[in-house]
Amino acid sequence: MGKIGNVFQTSNFYDYSKHVTTLSISALVFLVTFADKFANKPIWPNLFIGGIISLLVAVIVSIIAMLFILSESRYEDYHDIPSWEINATVVSYLLQVFFLIIGLCQLAIFTTKNFG
Repeated sequence: MGKIGNVFQTSNFYDYSKHVTTLSISALVFLVTFADKFANKPIWPNLFIGGIISLLVAVIVSIIAMLFILSESRYEDYHDIPSWEINATVVSYLLQVFFLIIGLCQLAIFTTKNFG
């Protein structure tokens, strides 16, 4: 990696994206493992489906964000990176966190409503 300014640390964004991907995939594995427990006439099943979709979108956007971050590491200086690429990286990072939070909130409400 080249010299990147203090505002934009490539390795930090990449690590955050890896963590979001790990959290999303582990939540999906947990859901698939215990899906049979949710099958008995669930209340608000759309929250369960929405949570799964949100987590899948978070994984996809995380992979896209990591690809953007890797493509930016080829530049020697922060000022050489095109602004659209920086903006796309930041937007994809924010979207992955947003979809992770939305997915987890939907699943928490679903679980509380059905098992609370």
